[in-house]
Amino acid sequence: NKLIADQAAAQANKVKYDAAIKAGDDFLAANKLPEAKAKFTEAVGLDANQVYPKQKLTEIEGLLASAEKQKEVNTLIKEGDAALTKKDAANARAKYQQALVLDPGNAIASAKMQEVAALENQLLGEAQKEANFKKLKEDAVALYSQAKYQEAKQKMLEAKTIKSDAQVEQ
Repeated sequence: NKLIADQAAAQANKVKYDAAIKAGDDFLAANKLPEAKAKFTEAVGLDANQVYPKQKLTEIEGLLASAEKQKEVNTLIKEGDAALTKKDAANARAKYQQALVLDPGNAIASAKMQEVAALENQLLGEAQKEANFKKLKEDAVALYSQAKYQEAKQKMLEAKTIKSDAQVEQ
């Protein structure tokens, strides 16, 4: 009788495990990450020896972290936009730079940095513009030599808002 009861319990557990996995997969496919996480956690609790639900939990953690990072980047860009609208170039630059630290390839923040550079140039005299141009180019060359290509490109794009020369065009 004990053997039959154990087999029945194991079968019931397997049915619950399979249901949790299916529900987790369905939630994940629908991008309902918290619900998927709960189901895969339940599956691990039902059968801790299975690798699949643990892999899915790791995947979900990565997706949640990525979503959180993107949300933070979007917030920084909105804050930068608000500062740019007020012609507060320093604050706008700081916000867009923070966004680029989190997401170095972010096209919106990159384009906004060019807008900030253009605004800064409007607010500066010619001698200061030339000094800024040289500084941006020097920074870009230094970053490039450190294999920080994305950052170097960003500096050259900002320099290009002041003026262009053969080095900037490369």
